[in-house]
Amino acid sequence: MLAASVIVSGNNYGKFKLLCQALGLSLISESTFLRFQKHCAAPVVEEVWRDMNNVVKEVFKAYEDICLCGHGRTYSPGHSVRYCVYTLMEHFTSAVIDFEVIDKQETGGNSTTMEKEALRRLLENLVTVFPFDEVTTDASSTVIKLVRDLKGEPSTCTFLYKPK
Repeated sequence: MLAASVIVSGNNYGKFKLLCQALGLSLISESTFLRFQKHCAAPVVEEVWRDMNNVVKEVFKAYEDICLCGHGRTYSPGHSVRYCVYTLMEHFTSAVIDFEVIDKQETGGNSTTMEKEALRRLLENLVTVFPFDEVTTDASSTVIKLVRDLKGEPSTCTFLYKPK
């Protein structure tokens, strides 16, 4: 239960270990914690996410004019970035439709193409689930071209900001 509560709270083993040391509490080892996380907690979280995500996608199949808002986020700027998380939300309800995590190795070590690759994967999956009419994202010419190519037609793209 202790390991699960650390994971669900968004903390990590290191932070929780410091708290336990300050309070004089006993704690499971880091290897036990990581083993629990890998074999018990992560599969349950993934299963719940899959189930909820399927429900969300089923609900939005009934809508006609779906506006998706997308944003890619990396943990650090520049060439040292390793991961990119790209999230797509439905504009009016703010429901998370899907997300994709990309490792820099998946784009041949090129961190500048991670955001585009994550969005490409998401949109390719969503085009088969339900049609979307609009994508709102940052003003990237590669993203504009990607959306147009995937839709096979001039599609509506709006932007959070425009380059100067």
